Amino acid sequence: MDILKKELVKKRQSLFEETGGRKVFKRSEIEQKRIQKRLEDEKRDKASAKI
Repeated sequence: MDILKKELVKKRQSLFEETGGRKVFKRSEIEQKRIQKRLEDEKRDKASAKI
């Protein structure tokens, strides 16, 4: 149980750092982050495929 609580605290802290403590987001902001993450993943996949 302690491991679960520690993991939740760690995730909350990382989310707080990413968002600056905001709790409400516009749909366009969420979609833009999703697209940006997908593009970064594709770049990483291409880079690892070349190696």
